[in-house]
Amino acid sequence: MLYTDYNYPLLIQKYEIKSAQYWNNLNAENTAALHLMQSWIQNEHIRFDLLTGNDLHESLVILRYLRSNQFKITETKEHIVRSVQWRESVDINALAKRLPNDIL
Repeated sequence: MLYTDYNYPLLIQKYEIKSAQYWNNLNAENTAALHLMQSWIQNEHIRFDLLTGNDLHESLVILRYLRSNQFKITETKEHIVRSVQWRESVDINALAKRLPNDIL
């Protein structure tokens, strides 16, 4: 049997219900939370490069933190601050540039 012959369950409707938390289909409340967090990061000069590694779009990373904190702004801010502090303390950017043999 080929994978194209398999009758996959259609879970699209369930996904769409939850998708108000994802980039392609944010509801108004979650869009406002995203914009609020983007402004806060800019105004507080948060070193967001430590969280993204400049590989991911800032909005995607912010949404990851918002979702993990159920879109609660205060908890999300605290989570981001803790993450940035830890990444600064271990110099994550320098560590990411090292080869595995240099670390082990």
